[in-house]
Amino acid sequence: MAAAAGQPESPDQAMAPLLAGQAGRAGVPPRVAFFLGDGSGIAIERSTIHVAAALASPAFKVDLVIARAVEPTARAEAAGARLVRLTPESATAARISAVRAWPLAILDLALPVLWGSHPSLAYIKALADYLAQARPDALIANGTYHNVTAALARALAGVPTRLV
Repeated sequence: MAAAAGQPESPDQAMAPLLAGQAGRAGVPPRVAFFLGDGSGIAIERSTIHVAAALASPAFKVDLVIARAVEPTARAEAAGARLVRLTPESATAARISAVRAWPLAILDLALPVLWGSHPSLAYIKALADYLAQARPDALIANGTYHNVTAALARALAGVPTRLV
């Protein structure tokens, strides 16, 4: 349903098309997960936390999946979002997880992942475990490496979670 002229859409209305057909479990609100680096307060993470807090309602279950919890996440928690803390792997284990997720793409993964050193890559296995257990309907990641980590984790977990 579109918002009236001049009226912004509510978070529920804005997310409904994204999840259409994905959250078919009768009576269970769709689960939306937000994957953040460490919630340290950089602009993109603050904005994501504001969106998560606005979306947390009886219509949506919201998870903030982060490396380390710090103060800005308290706003989203107070609004009803669940905070999920991930534990990192060693750099070597993270690279092995990346290859296990997409073995045929080893050459494509070589530069950005296998020789890369972005901290979010250490969370591939932990994020895959979260996806396999919680099975969110959508995972929203912020930033290039967070999206790469999310894609690898989804492939490793073998779940149909939509990535945004």
